Order: sequence, then C-alpha cells, then structure tokens
Amino acid sequence: MRLHSVQNCSELFEHLTVSFELSNVIVDQSLKDQIFSREAGRICYTIIQAEAKQTNGNVFRRNLLNRLQQKFKAREETRKRSTQEWVCLVSFICNIFDYLKVKNCLLF
Repeated sequence: MRLHSVQNCSELFEHLTVSFELSNVIVDQSLKDQIFSREAGRICYTIIQAEAKQTNGNVFRRNLLNRLQQKFKAREETRKRSTQEWVCLVSFICNIFDYLKVKNCLLF
C-alpha cells in the first residue's frame, strides 16, 4: 500500500513538473514568435482538454494562466522594451481567450 502511494506521488510530481515546464516553453515561444503566438491558443486548448480528460485536472491551465497574469502585470515594461513582444503577448492572450472561453472551455 505504501509503495503505491509513493509511486502516485512520484507520478503527480512528474505531471506537475512537465505541466509547469510545458506552459513556460509555450509562453516564452509565444512572446518571441508572432506566428507561433497565433497557434499557441489552439495548442494550449488541446493540452487542456487532454489533461482534463485523462487526469480530471487543470495543472497546465493553472500554470499557463498564472504565467500570463505575471506577463500582463509587467505589460508596461514589456511594451517599452519590445513592441514585438507586446504584440505577441496580446495576440496570445486573445487566442487563449478565444479557445478557452469562446469555445466553451471554462477559463477558471
């Protein structure tokens, strides 16, 4: 029984780590590449749907939205530093909203 619990904890930790890293990679790439930022909403939607179906969880979605919130809070610095990064951020947020809210996938 105890070994099973340790294995479940290990699997949970791995899932959390992968979800965190994946959401960071997608956000980072979206801020660098405007074309990717347009597609990132669809990619995230697919990952969120798969995670919800397989694990009944929302770890990836939560990490993604937390990271976007951090970036949005720093929007003035981003806009001053790089117009391209600002445009990519806004594009990505709009695409996330489109897929997660408009396509009936609750944001929260």
